[in-house]
Amino acid sequence: MRQVGSFVLGSLCVLAACDRADGEAVAAEAATARQICYQFPQNEDDGTPTLPDVPRELAAFVEASTTTITIQRESGPPACIDVAYGEVDAWNQFVGDRLIGVGIRGHEYNSYLVVDRRTAADPIETGVTPRFSPSGRRFASVDVSEAAFGAFEALGVWEVNEDSIRNLVRIEDLLERGYDWRLVRWASDDCIVFATGLELETPKFHELRLTERPALRDVAEAAACDG
Repeated sequence: MRQVGSFVLGSLCVLAACDRADGEAVAAEAATARQICYQFPQNEDDGTPTLPDVPRELAAFVEASTTTITIQRESGPPACIDVAYGEVDAWNQFVGDRLIGVGIRGHEYNSYLVVDRRTAADPIETGVTPRFSPSGRRFASVDVSEAAFGAFEALGVWEVNEDSIRNLVRIEDLLERGYDWRLVRWASDDCIVFATGLELETPKFHELRLTERPALRDVAEAAACDG
């Protein structure tokens, strides 16, 4: 996967501190040193490199070059995201500053990655910006198109736990139900309404109930997640 990379210590002061006699100072400085990802290469077919503009509210734990985004985690190595092949077109924070979302768009390509700063898990690909349930403990996205330009091309639901994020649902091969999928709303933490063909005179609606065996059903709009 292009978005996962290695890292290096980004502060030479750690090496300088090794010469000090005070071992406690060395340990403290090493613990707070920022780690910078190794830079992803810029290939000839990646297009013109651009420098992402990191929002001020994220600057304390996010750094960017023309090819690589480094996101510091609460502990351990940072998350490394490859942006050499596209431009960053979205930055988001969810669950306080625990989850960082990065949208990437290139030529006939789109991706959206969610980084959990509390764990060492790989970034989660959602294709587009996810939407959270009323309680904020679950999020979902759908990114399905006939052209298949998205990095996800599926419908997914995830649950945010204290020390992990768990995938609850992943459904692919949805084109036979319709085109241009949209997440309309979370009716509750346990039911989501989707639609296809919203630009048409008679769009189709679908509900996903998050039961023990989640199932996607075609329904009338008025009946979606009703009861």
